[in-house]
Amino acid sequence: MTCRKRKGSCSKSRQLWRGNVIPYQNSLLNSKRKKRQLQQRLESNDVDTQRLREELKRREAESLRLRSETKHLEQRIHEEKAARVAEKAELVRQLRSQPPASVDEETWQYQNDEGDWVSYSSRSNDELMGALKEGKKTIILTIDQKGYEVDFTLMKQMNQRTEKRRSIRLFFGLPNHWGMTDEDALKLLKGEVQDAQEASDASVSMGTVLTTISEGTRMAMRAPFKKFVRKVQDLNWLSELESLLNSSALRHDQSRCHCPHGDSKYRLLEAYQVRNLYLWRRYQRFVRNLGDKQNQHGIVPEEIQPPVCEALTNFAEGLQVDLPCNERLLFHGTMKFGYAKAIAVEGFDNRIARQGLYGKGTYFASQTCKSAQYATKRGRAEKASHRMPGTMLVARVALGDPYYTEGKYNESRPPTKNSHPVDDSDDERTVLCDSLIARPGIQAGQHPQAHMEFVTFAPEQAYPEFILRFVEED
Repeated sequence: MTCRKRKGSCSKSRQLWRGNVIPYQNSLLNSKRKKRQLQQRLESNDVDTQRLREELKRREAESLRLRSETKHLEQRIHEEKAARVAEKAELVRQLRSQPPASVDEETWQYQNDEGDWVSYSSRSNDELMGALKEGKKTIILTIDQKGYEVDFTLMKQMNQRTEKRRSIRLFFGLPNHWGMTDEDALKLLKGEVQDAQEASDASVSMGTVLTTISEGTRMAMRAPFKKFVRKVQDLNWLSELESLLNSSALRHDQSRCHCPHGDSKYRLLEAYQVRNLYLWRRYQRFVRNLGDKQNQHGIVPEEIQPPVCEALTNFAEGLQVDLPCNERLLFHGTMKFGYAKAIAVEGFDNRIARQGLYGKGTYFASQTCKSAQYATKRGRAEKASHRMPGTMLVARVALGDPYYTEGKYNESRPPTKNSHPVDDSDDERTVLCDSLIARPGIQAGQHPQAHMEFVTFAPEQAYPEFILRFVEED
């Protein structure tokens, strides 16, 4: 009985223990599982935190780099802007101090505090030129509501309020090889040049020199030849010019012509350099208009082929001839020295030329022997001699876009050719060429063309650079 009671009591105790322990164990297991999960979350959070910290550091570094690059770019932009401003200022200074050589009108300038020459406005320039033409010694200019007294004798400008004086000049844009200063040109313009041999003919009236283009021919006919030429005395120049005559005798294939002048040795007797401001201005205007025409019609000038001989090309470079734009130095023979004088004063004039094989124009050649055929009255059959010296001009010629003829041409203006427009239309346009070239070998007369000839059809298309008087020796 007692045992049974004990057994029953133990059984109940075990049941009671189990009922209490098992839930506790389960709770403990759940707690441990939750603890592990929490630890895993914490570890995961630590990893995420570390990753976020690393990302934050990377972004901070990237931000610093971007700020540094931004600062560098801002500094570079500032420097480039300053450089552009300085470059623009320098260009303005250069343009003001040295107008381009192609300027076709005289320009009055004053010297600023930096020593640079600055051009007056167009209105002030016209007032100054008008006063000079009228023979005035002084003139009052009003610029930006300030009065300035200009003295043509002292070549000074004075501020009427501050009495500050500045030097002034009349800039002509003359070719460098003329060796003529702006002061010399101004004296010529004022009629103050005196010739040592013939002082009575030296003065040129203001009404003669200061003219419009329409009065140019009258001016040229009235003015004496010596006003526009200078006899070449420099031995180096004379040697170069004589060498030019002899070095230009060969044809493009280095062969000699079979004409009477093909085997000649040329001896230079005298040379004159033409310094005619009116003709130079006229020629420069033509060259600029030629460029405008080419730009308007989208014309790329055709290359000169065969090329002009090396001697003429090298000599042209020394005179700053614009070879890429088909400007060339060429020869022109004339049977009388008086004709050459007229050309130096009035310029070439195809309007009075006789009809030739290639039209009624002015003919030039790149070979001495071809021009020598026209350098004397009997040049077709005889060499130039001391009894009958030859006269030849070295001319600057604007050939522009040439037309290469294949035969005889009878017109008084250049032929036409098709050009592609610069706009979006597909239509070709027919425009006049600028000159005509007859290449060796073409058949135009009884015999094939032996020399290369160039024909221009506008009086202002060529400028006479030198007049050469020569004889020929065998």
